[in-house]
Amino acid sequence: MGLALLAPALVFVVPRVITLGAVAGMGVVTLVQRARAHPYSRGAGWLGAAIGTAATLFASLAIFMSRTPPGTFESIRKEAAVQRQAHPARIPEVLRRFTPGGAAAPFVQARTDSLTNTPGFFWFSTIFGGVMIAVIGGVILGSLVWGVVTLTLFGATGRWPPPGTTTSTLRPYTGASA
Repeated sequence: MGLALLAPALVFVVPRVITLGAVAGMGVVTLVQRARAHPYSRGAGWLGAAIGTAATLFASLAIFMSRTPPGTFESIRKEAAVQRQAHPARIPEVLRRFTPGGAAAPFVQARTDSLTNTPGFFWFSTIFGGVMIAVIGGVILGSLVWGVVTLTLFGATGRWPPPGTTTSTLRPYTGASA
Protein backbone atom coordinates (compact mmCIF):
# COMPACT_ATOMS: atom_id res chain seq x y z
CA MET A 1 0.00 0.00 0.00
CA GLY A 2 2.83 2.42 0.85
CA LEU A 3 4.56 2.05 -2.52
CA ALA A 4 1.23 2.46 -4.30
CA LEU A 5 0.93 5.91 -2.72
CA LEU A 6 4.57 6.85 -3.34
CA ALA A 7 4.33 6.94 -7.15
CA PRO A 8 1.44 9.44 -7.32
CA ALA A 9 3.19 11.59 -4.72
CA LEU A 10 6.36 11.66 -6.79
CA VAL A 11 4.51 12.37 -10.02
CA PHE A 12 1.90 14.89 -8.86
CA VAL A 13 2.84 16.40 -5.50
CA VAL A 14 6.63 16.84 -5.57
CA PRO A 15 6.84 18.85 -8.85
CA ARG A 16 4.17 21.25 -7.62
CA VAL A 17 5.90 21.73 -4.29
CA ILE A 18 9.20 22.38 -6.08
CA THR A 19 7.49 24.86 -8.40
CA LEU A 20 5.95 26.65 -5.45
CA GLY A 21 9.37 26.79 -3.79
CA ALA A 22 10.83 28.52 -6.84
CA VAL A 23 7.95 30.98 -7.09
CA ALA A 24 8.19 31.67 -3.35
CA GLY A 25 11.93 32.29 -3.74
CA MET A 26 11.24 34.76 -6.53
CA GLY A 27 8.63 36.46 -4.34
CA VAL A 28 11.06 36.77 -1.44
CA VAL A 29 13.67 38.29 -3.75
CA THR A 30 11.10 40.78 -5.02
CA LEU A 31 10.24 41.83 -1.46
CA VAL A 32 13.91 42.11 -0.49
CA GLN A 33 14.67 44.18 -3.58
CA ARG A 34 11.74 46.51 -2.81
CA ALA A 35 12.85 46.87 0.82
CA ARG A 36 16.31 47.84 -0.38
CA ALA A 37 14.77 50.31 -2.87
CA HIS A 38 16.18 48.38 -5.84
CA PRO A 39 14.15 47.31 -8.86
CA TYR A 40 13.52 43.64 -9.49
CA SER A 41 16.06 42.16 -11.87
CA ARG A 42 16.00 38.96 -13.84
CA GLY A 43 19.28 37.87 -12.25
CA ALA A 44 17.94 38.33 -8.74
CA GLY A 45 14.75 36.52 -9.74
CA TRP A 46 16.77 33.59 -11.06
CA LEU A 47 18.83 33.47 -7.87
CA GLY A 48 15.66 33.47 -5.78
CA ALA A 49 14.15 30.69 -7.89
CA ALA A 50 17.29 28.56 -7.60
CA ILE A 51 17.60 29.07 -3.83
CA GLY A 52 13.87 28.52 -3.28
CA THR A 53 13.95 25.31 -5.31
CA ALA A 54 17.09 24.07 -3.55
CA ALA A 55 15.54 24.74 -0.13
CA THR A 56 12.34 22.98 -1.17
CA LEU A 57 14.26 19.99 -2.52
CA PHE A 58 16.34 19.72 0.65
CA ALA A 59 13.23 19.96 2.83
CA SER A 60 11.52 17.30 0.68
CA LEU A 61 14.53 14.99 1.01
CA ALA A 62 14.58 15.54 4.77
CA ILE A 63 10.86 14.74 5.04
CA PHE A 64 11.23 11.57 2.96
CA MET A 65 14.24 10.50 5.04
CA SER A 66 12.36 11.09 8.29
CA ARG A 67 9.51 8.88 7.07
CA THR A 68 11.69 5.82 6.44
CA PRO A 69 11.21 2.90 8.81
CA PRO A 70 13.49 2.78 11.87
CA GLY A 71 16.74 0.91 11.30
CA THR A 72 16.81 1.45 7.53
CA PHE A 73 19.81 3.75 7.54
CA GLU A 74 21.70 1.58 10.01
CA SER A 75 21.20 -1.47 7.79
CA ILE A 76 22.34 0.55 4.75
CA ARG A 77 25.47 1.65 6.63
CA LYS A 78 26.28 -1.90 7.73
CA GLU A 79 25.68 -3.29 4.24
CA ALA A 80 28.01 -0.66 2.78
CA ALA A 81 30.69 -1.64 5.32
CA VAL A 82 30.32 -5.31 4.36
CA GLN A 83 30.61 -4.43 0.66
CA ARG A 84 33.75 -2.35 1.32
CA GLN A 85 35.30 -5.26 3.20
CA ALA A 86 34.37 -7.75 0.46
CA HIS A 87 35.63 -5.52 -2.37
CA PRO A 88 38.38 -3.26 -1.00
CA ALA A 89 39.44 -0.36 -3.17
CA ARG A 90 42.88 -0.63 -4.68
CA ILE A 91 45.30 2.18 -3.96
CA PRO A 92 46.24 3.87 -7.27
CA GLU A 93 49.81 3.47 -8.47
CA VAL A 94 50.41 7.22 -8.23
CA LEU A 95 49.65 7.15 -4.50
CA ARG A 96 51.80 4.05 -3.93
CA ARG A 97 54.83 6.01 -5.08
CA PHE A 98 54.39 8.38 -2.14
CA THR A 99 54.92 5.57 0.39
CA PRO A 100 58.25 3.84 -0.28
CA GLY A 101 58.02 0.12 0.22
CA GLY A 102 54.27 0.30 0.79
CA ALA A 103 54.73 -0.16 4.55
CA ALA A 104 52.17 2.50 5.40
CA ALA A 105 49.40 1.07 3.20
CA PRO A 106 47.91 -1.33 5.81
CA PHE A 107 48.00 1.38 8.49
CA VAL A 108 46.38 3.94 6.19
CA GLN A 109 43.74 1.42 5.11
CA ALA A 110 42.95 0.53 8.74
CA ARG A 111 42.62 4.23 9.68
CA THR A 112 40.42 4.88 6.65
CA ASP A 113 38.17 1.92 7.47
CA SER A 114 37.85 3.01 11.10
CA LEU A 115 36.74 6.47 9.94
CA THR A 116 34.37 5.45 7.16
CA ASN A 117 32.60 2.78 9.19
CA THR A 118 31.35 5.24 11.82
CA PRO A 119 27.75 6.49 11.97
CA GLY A 120 29.00 10.09 11.99
CA PHE A 121 30.75 9.66 8.65
CA PHE A 122 27.66 7.98 7.21
CA TRP A 123 25.39 10.83 8.29
CA PHE A 124 27.86 13.48 7.13
CA SER A 125 28.04 11.80 3.72
CA THR A 126 24.26 11.43 3.54
CA ILE A 127 23.57 15.05 4.46
CA PHE A 128 26.33 16.37 2.21
CA GLY A 129 24.97 14.28 -0.66
CA GLY A 130 21.48 15.62 0.02
CA VAL A 131 22.76 19.20 -0.02
CA MET A 132 24.55 18.58 -3.32
CA ILE A 133 21.43 17.03 -4.86
CA ALA A 134 19.36 19.98 -3.63
CA VAL A 135 21.80 22.59 -4.99
CA ILE A 136 22.22 20.97 -8.40
CA GLY A 137 18.49 20.30 -8.65
CA GLY A 138 17.78 23.84 -7.46
CA VAL A 139 19.90 25.35 -10.19
CA ILE A 140 18.47 23.14 -12.94
CA LEU A 141 14.81 23.06 -11.88
CA GLY A 142 14.86 26.60 -10.52
CA SER A 143 16.16 27.84 -13.88
CA LEU A 144 13.34 26.08 -15.68
CA VAL A 145 10.68 27.46 -13.35
CA TRP A 146 12.24 30.93 -13.47
CA GLY A 147 12.11 30.86 -17.27
CA VAL A 148 8.49 29.75 -17.32
CA VAL A 149 7.41 32.32 -14.72
CA THR A 150 9.35 35.13 -16.39
CA LEU A 151 7.91 34.34 -19.83
CA THR A 152 4.42 33.99 -18.37
CA LEU A 153 4.71 37.37 -16.66
CA PHE A 154 6.01 38.88 -19.88
CA GLY A 155 3.08 37.45 -21.79
CA ALA A 156 0.57 38.63 -19.17
CA THR A 157 1.96 42.14 -18.65
CA GLY A 158 3.63 42.82 -21.99
CA ARG A 159 6.85 43.96 -20.32
CA TRP A 160 10.01 42.51 -18.89
CA PRO A 161 10.96 43.12 -15.32
CA PRO A 162 11.90 45.64 -13.95
CA PRO A 163 8.43 47.18 -14.04
CA GLY A 164 9.60 50.42 -15.70
CA THR A 165 10.74 48.63 -18.87
CA THR A 166 8.13 48.28 -21.62
CA THR A 167 8.22 46.83 -25.09
CA SER A 168 7.09 50.12 -26.66
CA THR A 169 10.71 50.92 -27.48
CA LEU A 170 11.01 47.76 -29.54
CA ARG A 171 10.07 48.06 -33.20
CA PRO A 172 8.60 45.09 -35.04
CA TYR A 173 10.73 43.41 -37.69
CA THR A 174 9.79 44.73 -41.13
CA GLY A 175 12.35 42.92 -43.24
CA ALA A 176 14.11 46.11 -44.28
CA SER A 177 17.49 46.88 -42.78
CA ALA A 178 17.68 50.18 -40.99
